[in-house]
Formats: sequence, structure tokens, C-alpha cells
Amino acid sequence: MTIAPDILEGACKGDRKAQYLLYRQCFPVLMSVCHRYKYGEQDAVSALNQAFLKIIQNLDRMPADAPFEAWIRRIQINVIIDEFRKNKKWNSQVTHTE
Repeated sequence: MTIAPDILEGACKGDRKAQYLLYRQCFPVLMSVCHRYKYGEQDAVSALNQAFLKIIQNLDRMPADAPFEAWIRRIQINVIIDEFRKNKKWNSQVTHTE
């Protein structure tokens, strides 16, 4: 995955068009991660959107030596893990009542 530097720079500065272009380019990579851990399409898209918001908010903190694709995958996985931990108690109650 190769992202043009001007798109990353524009997205970092808050340019909505650059953010949209970045979203379109990242969507297939992030969605593949979401489908691995989420059952429904709606849950997968929700997790993807949460992760993309974190990506946009933290673009200026991205390590210079890290590959962009690996960095966004790690953020996506962390968002899914955080959501799982947040809902862990509720999920165990639902499972035990059936």
C-alpha cells in the first residue's frame, strides 16, 4: 500500500478531501482486519470508522520508520481489542443466560 505524501500531509492538516482519499485507500486493508474479528458487516464498519478516527487524530504521531500499512493495522487491532474488553462483562452475561 502506497499513500502519496501530499495526501498524508493534507489529512494531517485537516483537509477533508485528503482525509476522504486516505479513507478510500485504507478501507480495503482495514476492512480485511475487521472481517477477521467481527461477525457482522455493521460491526465491522463501525470498528473501522472508530479506528480511522484514531488514525486521523494521530497522523502527526506516526513513527517515521514504521510502514504506514503496519501502523494502521495495529491501530485497527487495538480498537477491536479495546471494544472487546469494554463489552466483555456484558458478552459473558448474554452467553450464560442462553
